[in-house]
Amino acid sequence: MQNIYPDQLIPNDKSTIGNARDIKIGDQVILVLAGSQRPVTSTVEMIVDLFGSPTYTSRATAGRTRFRFRPQDVHHVEPSRNAVRMAAA
Repeated sequence: MQNIYPDQLIPNDKSTIGNARDIKIGDQVILVLAGSQRPVTSTVEMIVDLFGSPTYTSRATAGRTRFRFRPQDVHHVEPSRNAVRMAAA
């Protein structure tokens, strides 16, 4: 499994995603890789607070790549219908 970290992602320079703290487990997020500037869709699996900032872990749709990212790295969020139920569990 390949791991991608925040320094390997292009931050979103626009505030187009609204409040990134609204990202929930199960949501689909679009991240952009720094080397290829190719957007990648992944599913959020875990959220932890590191040094006062949320850090997310997601897995690519193909399942072979795991991403660790911060709110400013997200270019788009597609909420999951199950996200609220999963986060409350």
